[in-house]
Amino acid sequence: MSRAFWFVAGVVGGFVAAHEINKTERGREFFALLNERTQEFTEAVSEAYRSYAAQAAREVDSSINE
Repeated sequence: MSRAFWFVAGVVGGFVAAHEINKTERGREFFALLNERTQEFTEAVSEAYRSYAAQAAREVDSSINE
């Protein structure tokens, strides 16, 4: 029970801190940069997954056709 409380308290504290930081100009710039980098990372991971899935599908198709 105690661990769950501290976990929830940490999450709530993080949200409160992020909200307060986002009220400042530098905070908004920081979060905009963070969002941009997160989007770039997400796109790179998605592209790698799609590429891998396409390659795996081609290999399965070629092994079926043999």
